[in-house]
Amino acid sequence: MTFSPAGLGQALLDKSDEEIVNSHLADLDQILGHGFADSVVEATPFRWKDGSPYCFPGRAKLQPTLLRGTGRVFLAGDYLGTLYTESAITTGFSAAQEAASLLASDRQQRARAWTPTASPNPTRPATERKSA
Repeated sequence: MTFSPAGLGQALLDKSDEEIVNSHLADLDQILGHGFADSVVEATPFRWKDGSPYCFPGRAKLQPTLLRGTGRVFLAGDYLGTLYTESAITTGFSAAQEAASLLASDRQQRARAWTPTASPNPTRPATERKSA
C-alpha cells in the first residue's frame, strides 16, 4: 500500500485514477529499483479530502486477532501498533520475513517431493527388486 500525505495527496485529488497510479508506480521504481512497479498486480486509488484516524471504543480487543495473521495472510500497517509510521515499517518487515520464510519452506518441500530416489538396479522395476 502506498499513500501521499498532506500536500502530496492534495496535489493528486483532482488527478485521474491512471495518473495517481502512475505517480505511485514511478515512486516505487525510484525507491525500490527499476522494474519493481512491474510486479504490482492491482492498484485502486482512493481519495479523502479530509481524513482523521479514528479508533472506535473497544478497538483494542481486536489487536490480538490483527497481530495473529493466518496461513498465507500477513498483515502490516500502522494500525497494528501505537507508533504510527514506526509500526508500519516494523510490521511490514515482519510480514515480508514471514512471507519469505513460507515461500522458502514451500520451495524446499517441492524440491524434496521431486527428488528422484536412487535405484540399486534402474533396469528392473521395483516390483521385481522386492521379489528377487
